[in-house]
Amino acid sequence: MYALIAGTGFDRFFKPLEEKKIKTPYGTVTVYTLKVKNKKIYYLPRHGIDHSLAPHLINYRANIWALKSLNVDHILSLCAVGSINENFKPGNFVLIRDILDFTKSRISTFYDGQEQELKHLDVSNLYSDFLGKNIEDFLKNQGQQVHQGIYVATEGPRFETAAEIKFYRQIGGDVVGMTGAPEVFLARELNLNYNSLALVTNLCTGIGHGPVDFVSSFDLYQDLLENLLDYLSELNVRNLPDTKFI
Repeated sequence: MYALIAGTGFDRFFKPLEEKKIKTPYGTVTVYTLKVKNKKIYYLPRHGIDHSLAPHLINYRANIWALKSLNVDHILSLCAVGSINENFKPGNFVLIRDILDFTKSRISTFYDGQEQELKHLDVSNLYSDFLGKNIEDFLKNQGQQVHQGIYVATEGPRFETAAEIKFYRQIGGDVVGMTGAPEVFLARELNLNYNSLALVTNLCTGIGHGPVDFVSSFDLYQDLLENLLDYLSELNVRNLPDTKFI
């Protein structure tokens, strides 16, 4: 079973059908369904259906727990990012292959020794290579520019300073966003196959010339991403190795 988690920009063109209220140990989550061709998949707008939740206030644990309780085993995450890498231009897609976590106030595990027993997650298999390869092949066949890159997760909701961006670039970051962590870590703790596809919306502070300028319309990508979801739902997917705790 697939689920789509969509963030800023993408959430305005996915039209949800039914909604379900899912009670979790971490709060109640509203999960929707989308119709993709003749199939239905679960849909979770990361910032809420009315886009009212700031990145640091999203209930990531409740979201991932709710999807797991619905027997979801594969998650595609869509997110908007700023580019640190000058080769990654606004309008390009980036498949996330690893993450640098600079968030500050978020609970990043289910297994903290309080609600659940204490465990240490092995993070060598965070992102599904199988999903990533198929997403990349599909987009390239559609004539889209696709990169692979390292995602820097920041706290938000403010954007990053030029000094911060310079630092993130020096340590190997390619793109910056505010929602990649702890989402990916929680998904792997529950043995979910997760991959993240980012759309570059701007060059980060200090990378471009002048003020930050954003891609103006996500609607250009609506048909493309609906076709991608349909394509993925037809795959005989391969699971990531089982979650390993150390």
